[in-house]
Amino acid sequence: MVNANDPQNRQSNGSAGSGPVQAGDEIAPAAALGYQLRKGLDRLGFEADKLMRANRVRQEAGRIAEQADEKTLDLGRRVIALADSGAPLNPELQTLISEVKSLLALAERKKLEVEAINAEAWVAPEPPAPGPPAQGQGPSQALPTPAEQPRISPVAPTPAGADALRVCPVCHEQARPQAAFCANCGYKLEA
Repeated sequence: MVNANDPQNRQSNGSAGSGPVQAGDEIAPAAALGYQLRKGLDRLGFEADKLMRANRVRQEAGRIAEQADEKTLDLGRRVIALADSGAPLNPELQTLISEVKSLLALAERKKLEVEAINAEAWVAPEPPAPGPPAQGQGPSQALPTPAEQPRISPVAPTPAGADALRVCPVCHEQARPQAAFCANCGYKLEA
């Protein structure tokens, strides 16, 4: 019987381990199957190891890039601190520092805007009064087109700082101060 792992046998049948075993080769079918299985498992092991090593190096590169970003940010903070202390700096750096400070101030304003939005409280509208609908205000009446919509301006806040409600000019329901649309009929309210 011919051993599939013996290099002399692989070379004598012309395969030299570089391709699939052919039907006319002198290797027994069970040995050929074992060879193909080992070859496939070796390839899978190689690819898995290669993928793990590449992922490990990719993670290391990411950590190094994060460290570089942290150092760059620290450098920027130190340069801004130098400018704030009155140290003379290159005019280009002064321009960049002014831009950074403007962006930081804008970000702070946006943060306050988010806090104000999150602090808004929903106010439940009062239930409709019982009785038949008034003439011309029935459910079959179509909503006005945007050109026909009456304009509404927000009610000024009360002196105590409480949120003032607005009234929709179409359905006369109350709307919260910052609402863009009426919750009842969908009319677009003016800011």
